[in-house]
Amino acid sequence: MAHPSAISAVPGAIAFDERSLRRTWGAAAAWGISTAIIHRVLLMIWLPLAWSLVGGALNGGSPDFHTREAQIPALSTGVEQQIFGVWRRWDAVHYFDLATNGYRADHPGPTVFGPLTPALFSLANRVVPSLDAAAALVETIAFAAALTFLYRFVHVQFASVSLARWSVVLTALGPLSFFFAAPLSEAPYFALAIATCYLASRGRYLFAGLCGALAVLTRTQAFLLLLPSAVYLFQGTWQRDQQWFRNGIRAVRHGWPLILLPAAWTAFDASRSLAGLPPSAEVYRAMSYLYFTNPVDGLVSNLRWMLTRPQEAALILDSWALIVTLILAIASVGFRAHRRVGLQVFTWGFLLLFLSKMNFYYGTDIPYYSQSFGRYSTTLFPLTILVADGLRRLPGVARAFVLTAAVILLALTSALFTLALAGP
Repeated sequence: MAHPSAISAVPGAIAFDERSLRRTWGAAAAWGISTAIIHRVLLMIWLPLAWSLVGGALNGGSPDFHTREAQIPALSTGVEQQIFGVWRRWDAVHYFDLATNGYRADHPGPTVFGPLTPALFSLANRVVPSLDAAAALVETIAFAAALTFLYRFVHVQFASVSLARWSVVLTALGPLSFFFAAPLSEAPYFALAIATCYLASRGRYLFAGLCGALAVLTRTQAFLLLLPSAVYLFQGTWQRDQQWFRNGIRAVRHGWPLILLPAAWTAFDASRSLAGLPPSAEVYRAMSYLYFTNPVDGLVSNLRWMLTRPQEAALILDSWALIVTLILAIASVGFRAHRRVGLQVFTWGFLLLFLSKMNFYYGTDIPYYSQSFGRYSTTLFPLTILVADGLRRLPGVARAFVLTAAVILLALTSALFTLALAGP
């Protein structure tokens, strides 16, 4: 019998039984892998082209200008510069530094990043001679895995092949999806986060706990995956005719592996302390000019900054991402098919966390806005599913227009990234 929360039909969906669902892994993998490869190839062609058209007039013509002071392997040839130098932006430099030099007390900035992504880069670099090529391989595989699990999650939860396909396509065409191809933690984290939700929704709590722990070691904010995982746990184990105590015992008996998420967070924090590294909060404040507040204050501060500096805010992708994300999150509550507790808890839990992270203007104590909000928002997959559900219902001409606009926006934003005009 299927897990109680596994199949929730929506209007117009096709009903699938457990046996037919097992046969759909091939389709999920085919869509995920092919989409990730196409995404990678097109961006690897486009970014060097964008740099050659515009970036040559910047920074002495070298696309690797963001790593001049970094202690990472140099890109020695012009071809390497054109292919990989355009990706060496912002936090990517820190991940390459960790992959090359490890965690160092004399260079504390990158030490707040989880160890899994640089470890994967370093491991792949043993097979692939170039660190940048190794990172590109890791990111492509991770994005393929993420899209495969996304397809599978949507197919099972919504019993709709059409919605699964559109969700995969829209994720790859999102205006900020280039972050999934960049040498950052986005793709590995996204793959592990959605795998955690999928496995928990299917009652595979041991594997959900393992994936969740790895997600925490990729990005510490992943400890919030406990919330949707707990929702799926109680949906899968709760019996209405049983007492609260018995239901609680049953939930603990089945869901104990989810304790691996806070355990991973504790282990990473303890390892930093044992290595003599400064506390994460100190590094954030001193190196990134970042502070945490409550999400209401964060939202008010962001909106106040946008309203008082509209011309500056209009040029910041994070500002646009914040507004669009808020609108979609609020809208999702109004659609019955998307008003599922697990999806809502995932969306609002992470959205409130993102809003609680604020930045100061570099080198000052003057409040800025929530930097990296756009990058973080790319992993809010329930909102992508919502948009995909609306998109697939549009007439063909309208769909073509939206998809064309998405491609143009992706080309523009990815070019801004490689020109260091958008980020981090």
